[in-house]
Amino acid sequence: MKNILKGFIIGIGKIIPGVSGSMIAIWMGVYEKALQIITNLKNMRWIDFIFIMSLALGVFISISLFSTSVNWLLKKHYLATMLLFIGLIISGIPSIVKSNIAAKDGKNVNIKYILVMFMSFLLSFILTRLGEVSFTGIEMTKKISAINLSISHLFLFYIIGFLEAFSSIIPGISGTAIFMSLGLYDLLLTIYQNILNPKYLILTLIFFSGIVTGILILAKLITYMLNNYRSFTYSVILGFLFSSILIMLLMTFEGIIFNIGIIIKSFLFILIGYIVGIKINSLLSKE
Repeated sequence: MKNILKGFIIGIGKIIPGVSGSMIAIWMGVYEKALQIITNLKNMRWIDFIFIMSLALGVFISISLFSTSVNWLLKKHYLATMLLFIGLIISGIPSIVKSNIAAKDGKNVNIKYILVMFMSFLLSFILTRLGEVSFTGIEMTKKISAINLSISHLFLFYIIGFLEAFSSIIPGISGTAIFMSLGLYDLLLTIYQNILNPKYLILTLIFFSGIVTGILILAKLITYMLNNYRSFTYSVILGFLFSSILIMLLMTFEGIIFNIGIIIKSFLFILIGYIVGIKINSLLSKE
């Protein structure tokens, strides 16, 4: 049940703009274990199968039930929703630093890891904020009803699935931020909202085939990096994370005129998200 709840929270995080599902998985303490299982499928034990399926079930339930609700919250209470999730993400930073890249005394961080963090921060920020991708010959649409079974549209759904896997496996990379920059975020939400609709079965299968392909390829890469260059890898992850937080803040406050009320309200919502994040993580970490 705990793993289903963790998957549930990860699923909610995946549909919030700017939030990285894999970063939520790290915060939940399930990221590395899930990667190890995925990259060693031949030796999967029954307990490993239950672990993966319970997480997947939680994510599936969350996305299926709340893709519409989250969309409504973002439209009606955008500032509060975004700031709460920013606070949630920030709550996981201290444990990541302490457990993975802090020096032996637990207080200092090697300067080379700070430089790596800074470089990955710049790379992530530039790619997410300024990157544009063009699919030649594919007409972009926000409505799934306008999609047909042409090769170009099937390829589009496969690419969306692969990008979804990319953002799910690479911590700190926000899939929603990427899809927004490509103009595909509304279509992605619509896919999840129609995930059980038999009318779009073929498109859904193509979408999930892209996800599976991406996960199998990228999981092996990240597992290798974590096993052989752990501190370096987490420095890169933290750079991505800080970039994701900055992008979320820019998205959240875009067009808002600041005053003392907005500043206090923003601080309080981030603080509430941070405290809730600490409490949730503490509760779900107890065996």
